[in-house]
Amino acid sequence: MSEGFRPHLEAGADAPKKEKKSTPNRLRKGAEGVIRTFCKEFSIQGGENLEEVKKMHQERPDVTFIITSSHLSNLDAPAVVKAFGADFDLQIAVSSKQFGFTPNELMFRVAGKESFTGLDYKKNKGGGFRPQFNPENFKNLSEKIKQGKTPWVAVHNLALDGRMKRANIGAVYLAQKTKSLLIPAALEIRGGGSVSLEGIPELTKAIKARAEAVYHIGRPIQLEPIDISIIETVLTKRKRKEMPTKEEKEQFSIVTKKLHEQADTVARVIGAMLPENMRGPQISSSVD
Repeated sequence: MSEGFRPHLEAGADAPKKEKKSTPNRLRKGAEGVIRTFCKEFSIQGGENLEEVKKMHQERPDVTFIITSSHLSNLDAPAVVKAFGADFDLQIAVSSKQFGFTPNELMFRVAGKESFTGLDYKKNKGGGFRPQFNPENFKNLSEKIKQGKTPWVAVHNLALDGRMKRANIGAVYLAQKTKSLLIPAALEIRGGGSVSLEGIPELTKAIKARAEAVYHIGRPIQLEPIDISIIETVLTKRKRKEMPTKEEKEQFSIVTKKLHEQADTVARVIGAMLPENMRGPQISSSVD
């Protein structure tokens, strides 16, 4: 994997520039409203990286992007819209459970759900839930990329304790499927209030404290290519209650291991932008 990969802009100088497409105004206004409600200040660290990807986005029609970030707060989706929405037409990938009552519901209602793609989830024994990897979700996001949209996919499940969790493979799988560059990002909440904004008590605490929000943006990442076709083959067979062959199972295991390794590497890049106490034990030990 190459961190901070820059496609050669000069080589594409004669290519037609993309028509600039922004995130719909309704979604941007909804995100602004959420940020204003919970944050007294919002700033961007890594503005030079944002300018780099904005330039690539306009000058290289062949280059597509996926924004992937830590997920420590229900402000993560509004924050990515505030940071990137003026220059990228964003598609927000969220757990389908979040189409119920969450702080993001304000954005859903104001902006319309067409800018959101639901990801499948499973309920845990303890009553919580976790995303369930389903290639069908990523077919939808792949089509959105072809239409000129830029997805945001969290690198891990929402962490209620303010520390990053082990990375999921969704963002790197989509990057491999679409040959897109990943833009690493992280929202840091500083000073008082709630980090997660999960539940009425945390929402109340956050409104009262109105913390400072810092949005970190890293340089784009190009992944080493992996043939991921076996993933869809095996999962489709399982869905049809068909038995994959021994060779298919072995190849599936090899490919998923490689995807997990890439996801962990991306998570380390994201974690390095955050204070140590927000990284989580796996991320923190590998960064330091």
